[in-house]
Amino acid sequence: MRVYVNTTTWKQRAARAKAAGLDAVGKDYGENGPMLFVRIGTQRLHAFPKFGTWGIGFWSPRDENTNLPFQEPAEKIHDHLARAGRNRVPRAKLLEAIEALQKAIPWMAVEYGISMPHDPRMETLARYPLCARLYDTQYGGQP
Repeated sequence: MRVYVNTTTWKQRAARAKAAGLDAVGKDYGENGPMLFVRIGTQRLHAFPKFGTWGIGFWSPRDENTNLPFQEPAEKIHDHLARAGRNRVPRAKLLEAIEALQKAIPWMAVEYGISMPHDPRMETLARYPLCARLYDTQYGGQP
């Protein structure tokens, strides 16, 4: 599933995204655009920095509680979105989208220097060796 990245510097990052195993494309969607999103039919599932972590969910101007931290299991995020009433996507498609964002978030955080919570970041870097190598190269060592 393709992940869309809101960026003005995609050309420099595209090869590193591909090396990280991401099917991603970058474009400048503007300052108010989501940082990461997946298109599912007519809907977009967003990922964004939130309270020292990253949230995954459908954005709604009426209800900001339609997301959960990305570290939660994909099934839990799916169930939360279903209860919030924003999910009109088949379960399998939504789970695939959530998992694609969960894979992209650590790369995004390392690539763009956006903070993640302390303990999960260490776990994430351990699970994604390429992210750890990028972090070492760009920021001079482990967080």
